[in-house]
Amino acid sequence: MLNHVCVMSVRVKNLEESVAFYTKVLGFEVNQYYGEKIVSLKHANIPIVLEEHHDLDINNNVVLGIQSENLDEDMSSL
Repeated sequence: MLNHVCVMSVRVKNLEESVAFYTKVLGFEVNQYYGEKIVSLKHANIPIVLEEHHDLDINNNVVLGIQSENLDEDMSSL
């Protein structure tokens, strides 16, 4: 069943400013940098991945990763 969010990815305009906001204001911790434009943060149960993009679409900047124990079954039920 597709009912467990396991990661959230957020596109941001400025990675450095966003990391400062998520860590200093919201209490996340940096987990790992993946190059210069991607960082994973941890906080409680759901990790967040910030990805720097300069051409952001106002309606398409958050992606949820949803866990499935049986992807074929879950896809056929959609």
